[in-house]
Amino acid sequence: GALCFVAPATFAETISFFIAIIVIIFGAYRLIEYFTTPALFRFTGKLISGVFNFVIGYLLLNTPGESMIMLFTIIIAVDLVLVGIEKLALAMKLSYFGAERFGWLIADAVITLACATLFIFLPMISFSILGVFIGIYMITGGASILFECINAKEYSLRDPAKK
Repeated sequence: GALCFVAPATFAETISFFIAIIVIIFGAYRLIEYFTTPALFRFTGKLISGVFNFVIGYLLLNTPGESMIMLFTIIIAVDLVLVGIEKLALAMKLSYFGAERFGWLIADAVITLACATLFIFLPMISFSILGVFIGIYMITGGASILFECINAKEYSLRDPAKK
């Protein structure tokens, strides 16, 4: 915080550099996650997200400060769309294999897609209330993961043909 008051321009440039590096690292993580996931549970969105984050990271490193807010909004919107679709796909796979109580996963996906829609259609307002969106996303995501862990012992792969 003190650095922001002493040298705000330098601080903003430094933060944007670190964010660009983090976005590139996240892209690498998504690619590794995609290629290490069993084929049955792979989601092409992870591959797209990984490549997309590499490109966005490069753009963030080379974009002037004025365009940065719009670029962040686009990054967040596309990532939220991909994550929301991925969660819906996982819920459908759980349903196919006869798993029960995955409603939190569907709720999390719907809220994620709703946030993505707001980022797409109201980018400047969305960027200004980003903290609220992140809070909602973290609460629903955390609840979803918690309930998946609680119910994980009940999950077993059943042959859908033998109902």
